[in-house]
Amino acid sequence: MTWVIDKSGANPTDKPFDQYNRTNAGSPLGSVTPQYAGERVLDTTNGVLYEALGVTNSTWVQVTP
Repeated sequence: MTWVIDKSGANPTDKPFDQYNRTNAGSPLGSVTPQYAGERVLDTTNGVLYEALGVTNSTWVQVTP
């Protein structure tokens, strides 16, 4: 994991890199294109966290059960 020191003035709505930055109702697999490899999306329907291993909508892997 990479640690980054926030010197931007700290926007309270920004999330740390170890959390999700988008939500989706259901699995993002096949339906959400990641903005970058390593992006995390929370499935709000099932409470499951996914991470993108690449930049296509087929590269999502489940992080939490």
